Amino acid sequence: MKTTAVRALFLKYGQEIEAFLTRKLSCPHSAADLTQEVFLRVLRSGTNIQTDVQNTRAYLYKIAVNLAINHQSREQRLPMVDVDEDSVPESVDNRNPERITSDKQRLQRMSDALLELSPLSQKVFVLVRIRGMKQLEVARVLGIHITTVEKNLAKAVRHCYERSLEPTEQ
Repeated sequence: MKTTAVRALFLKYGQEIEAFLTRKLSCPHSAADLTQEVFLRVLRSGTNIQTDVQNTRAYLYKIAVNLAINHQSREQRLPMVDVDEDSVPESVDNRNPERITSDKQRLQRMSDALLELSPLSQKVFVLVRIRGMKQLEVARVLGIHITTVEKNLAKAVRHCYERSLEPTEQ
């Protein structure tokens, strides 16, 4: 589909789709991003909506719903942490300077530890622990067996944990 046709669709349905996604997701920023993605998918699909699709509006909504479902499932995969409010400092400025320095050093040790790992272990760790992908998904993306993912992830986590506990050199 040509860019001008998609632009016309966006002008006609864009605000409606975005309002729908805002209600569904309760997040205007995510809704705006997904609205753009709806029309990018139409553009990339090469489908001529005027001739190939009977109900343009329903077609766009179907894309929006699918994107919203994918977005919500990604959000649910992120771990939720139950935090005791008394343990959270009121502001970062009130934190102990020694603690801030210690935390920065620990983070640097973990970063250095990641660089000490094999490229495969680094990729597995980043995809699972930072990007939130499932291990099976990582195996598929990297073209490796699930046990290889499990072993490399375990090795990376163990190595980073051990390095983060090492005392700092003064």
